[in-house]
Amino acid sequence: MEVADETPKRRAETLAKIIKGLSEPSSTRIDRVRNVAAALDLEKIAGLLGTTQGVVEAMREGFERDERLYTLTEAAAIAGISEETFARLNLACGFANPAPDEAIFGNDDIETYRTFQAASAFFGEDTTLQVARVIGTSMARCADAFVSAFVHAIGTQSLQADFTDDDIVRANETAMGLIPEAVKTMDVLLRSHLQRHARTDALLLGQEWEGVDAIDRAIGFCDLVGYTALSQQISTEELGAVLRTFENEAQDLITEKGGHVVKLIGDEVMFVATDATTGADVALSLAEKFRDRTDVPPVRVAVAAGRVVAREGDFFGPVVNLAARLVKLAAPGCVLAPAAIKEKASGVGVDDVGAETLKGFDDPIDVVRLTR
Repeated sequence: MEVADETPKRRAETLAKIIKGLSEPSSTRIDRVRNVAAALDLEKIAGLLGTTQGVVEAMREGFERDERLYTLTEAAAIAGISEETFARLNLACGFANPAPDEAIFGNDDIETYRTFQAASAFFGEDTTLQVARVIGTSMARCADAFVSAFVHAIGTQSLQADFTDDDIVRANETAMGLIPEAVKTMDVLLRSHLQRHARTDALLLGQEWEGVDAIDRAIGFCDLVGYTALSQQISTEELGAVLRTFENEAQDLITEKGGHVVKLIGDEVMFVATDATTGADVALSLAEKFRDRTDVPPVRVAVAAGRVVAREGDFFGPVVNLAARLVKLAAPGCVLAPAAIKEKASGVGVDDVGAETLKGFDDPIDVVRLTR
């Protein structure tokens, strides 16, 4: 399907339908997420449809919000926030600050940043900015995931012989119609995760309070063995399928066993558990899950437990560094841990490996291999 082969009138009609499909239906809930839509990578869609740069710009206009009325200076004044603070919040949410005379802010933006500023009275400005960065990054990932899903769906459908311009319009309308429900879903999931991650230990800081959110957790890393070599032997599509299988199954298993995925790092998954016993069970289950598979390489896993610093949904400190170093020493299908885990985890066996000198640690670390 090539837009260039159509008559000018037909092309204009098609373009109008695409724009209409991208901008409807409208509702107050869609207005609240248009700041996400404005950041979507629409060139992906335009490239897939074989359209021109003019169509790309028209599609962007379809997502433009009517209420973009204020420059940064004006928006900050209306919000009752200093211009410097407003600019920092905008950057933290993932958006570049505009030119002085560029009006890109609307009433929703002002209310959002005003909310962040009010929160800083309780949490402090630095912590509030951290939260804003996490939300902004998460929303950017959601936006990219939505677009990728749309492109994949359109790409699959476009292979059908009877796929027409009207099908594109209907797909756009369907995708936009799903956004309000996606926002509702985010609200439900956020509340559920807040309930799950609520901690009584946050109220028991006492004299141990060190000015950071320091908590006792088990941290683990699960690494695909031979990923670099594999990437040179199979196609990009096959490699993508391997990674998807690994990531999806690892995330599901970690959650099922009571852990939580912290982040995906290419061919590696970082996870956290509230205690060493759960962390050891998650680690062993991962090793078992990917053992003797033909579709995914085996994994190596490491876990360590102790005091860590929680920040922006991530974890830091010597315990994290120890687990990250140990995973590189593990053999395929094996789980390594510091020997100190024997005093913290129950229901697992240990085989002594010996003392290992690890980068970043002054003294050798006694290491064990976990077993069932």
